[in-house]
Amino acid sequence: MKLKFHPRNRYLLVELIEEVEENDSTTILLPEGYKPKEEGIGLARVIDISPDCKVDVKVGNTITIEKHMLTEFKIKGTSFYLILENYILGIVIE
Repeated sequence: MKLKFHPRNRYLLVELIEEVEENDSTTILLPEGYKPKEEGIGLARVIDISPDCKVDVKVGNTITIEKHMLTEFKIKGTSFYLILENYILGIVIE
């Protein structure tokens, strides 16, 4: 059975969209444990929306968000990502 989560209190449940970086031929050795600095803006797909959310988005929309404002948590080994509606910067239209 797949675990489900329904957000409340103006939060949206999202999944991050990983941006593919172009592969170059340069090899750089980095120290163990190095983590690259997170960019401030990212893309996410809306999975579920709190009933009291006032921002005009729909399930399935791709949105731009402030990455550092994501809340990640795990329940029984399943990761979830929440973002408060205030930190949605826009909707991506393709």
